[in-house]
Amino acid sequence: MGAIACCNEMSSYKITDLHIYQINRYVKYTNDYQFIPRRSPLGSLSFINNVSNNNKTKKQYLKNKKGEFILLSYDIEEQNFEEFKITFPIIKSIEGMSELNIDKKLFLCGISPKQQNEGSFLFRINLDRNGFENEEENIANVLINSQHSHIYPSLIHDKNGRILCIGGKGQIQCEIYDLNMNKWCSLPQLPNERYKCSLCLDTKGDFVYLFGGISQDNVNEKDDESNAEIKILRMNLDRLLIWENLIIKNNNRNIIVNRVSSAAFTFKYDEDFIFIVGGEDSNQNIFDNVIRFSIKNLKFETTGIKLKNKAIFANQNGVSIDEQTYCLIDNLNGIHIIERHDCLPIDYQPDEI
Repeated sequence: MGAIACCNEMSSYKITDLHIYQINRYVKYTNDYQFIPRRSPLGSLSFINNVSNNNKTKKQYLKNKKGEFILLSYDIEEQNFEEFKITFPIIKSIEGMSELNIDKKLFLCGISPKQQNEGSFLFRINLDRNGFENEEENIANVLINSQHSHIYPSLIHDKNGRILCIGGKGQIQCEIYDLNMNKWCSLPQLPNERYKCSLCLDTKGDFVYLFGGISQDNVNEKDDESNAEIKILRMNLDRLLIWENLIIKNNNRNIIVNRVSSAAFTFKYDEDFIFIVGGEDSNQNIFDNVIRFSIKNLKFETTGIKLKNKAIFANQNGVSIDEQTYCLIDNLNGIHIIERHDCLPIDYQPDEI
């Protein structure tokens, strides 16, 4: 059985200037504001918890008096983190916001459940300069607000440079932001609420697949085969019709498909598979396995490999290192490297692609 390597076991990749970015939400709490996390011996960042009651931990982050946060920049080749202070204008909390890596930019979209204004904020952090030498310039750019309010929406970008903003807590509205036109447009509504789901485009960019997530319509259902039938939807981005339910019938009941906060991705030339990593179920059991979804057979399959640790990927922050390797950063800033050859079926022939 294979194993996925983490940051301390990565091989040396012949790449330059390839980074993955994330706002550090788990930071040390002070009376003024929350700031820099502790660095572990392996170079990854660990969660500081100076609250004795773990149930209160979630209330000890996400906001400060100055609107300042720490941006983490992970250099994939050098295998280390850098930290930069980032200031968000207008807001002092990033509660309700989701993140998305696009090239050397980090986008944040969403709105806090405590805010009453219509629409969701959209911020862009430009990362195409060498470091952040002048902290006074480290201010996120404010872009146009979306039409609808999305609390922790699911985000993905397509091959045309558009950002899809899908659902969110208590929300069925979907929108798309065109980076070139600097405008929002509506997408078809979801059939029901979808929150903490994972999204993935197929390799041709024609369809977006939605996996898992929370819906109030099925929150009391059991993790059985019948519940799996409503867990995946897809949309034809060319015709923009409707979201469709895909009927999934798995023989293996041990493959739990209704997980939340997992990551989904494809390898560049594998048209037949989407891979789903980590996440948790409705009982807050966190997973460390990697499963694959066969687009051709509409079936989930086990890969037999596991992450180095159980992980949640609320923002799906990941980048392709090359066509053979994918890199993800989880909620606690842990790095996961996933190799293509570990994920594919044993009898899968590359020349069939």
